[in-house]
Amino acid sequence: MQRNTLLPVFAFLAILLLATTALADCVADGQTYPEGTRSGVYVCENGEWVFRPD
Repeated sequence: MQRNTLLPVFAFLAILLLATTALADCVADGQTYPEGTRSGVYVCENGEWVFRPD
């Protein structure tokens, strides 16, 4: 009985985890940019602008 109760809880947590990783867009000047976008020497990675002087 308890195994049937835990399955929906684990399913919900897995969906929540996957949904939050999809929200890793970066914001600059009120605009959102998808991960991997370059702006000069900065690259959007995991929701943050990272300095990448390639």
